Amino acid sequence: GRPAAAPTTGTAPHLLSAAVKMYACARPLHAALEALDELRRRGHDLTRATTIRILLPTATLRFVTVEKSPSGPAEAAASAVCAVAALLADRASDPGFFRAFDRIRTAHLPEVRLAGDPGLDAHYPARWGARVELLGPAGATVDDAAGVTVDDAHGGPERPWSDAQLRAKFLRLTQSAWPREDAA
Repeated sequence: GRPAAAPTTGTAPHLLSAAVKMYACARPLHAALEALDELRRRGHDLTRATTIRILLPTATLRFVTVEKSPSGPAEAAASAVCAVAALLADRASDPGFFRAFDRIRTAHLPEVRLAGDPGLDAHYPARWGARVELLGPAGATVDDAAGVTVDDAHGGPERPWSDAQLRAKFLRLTQSAWPREDAA
């Protein structure tokens, strides 16, 4: 129902510069999930935090929430609380997790807070970064971890996913429609 966009210019098709979302949640939350995953790799137990503070470019706060009981799949995908729950369940890349929005359990999670970060604003929209901090009682950091900043989420032309990661995502998303050998 809309007129076609202008044709691709240059030597490479425009599609090749598009971002590839590895996670099934809203794009502004991707760098936050990468930062949380980095904290886990460093040995921090995310569940020991009383609060997970997620700092994002201020403009992206229009797209995300801290909704604990989303009313639909889109609302679940936009919820930082649901994205944290998905990461802890090792299902952040699974669209089915967010589609089952009415079964996402968030009561056991640390409180999730969102805020804007002027340092990240300076590079947005070219970079979709995030800073994540694990806080304990009275605002103390957990395990002396001040937090992790991810300057830009993977997926765009500056930080592409590897061919192996993209292939794994394709197989994960198509395995229900085709036998794995046909998808491969």
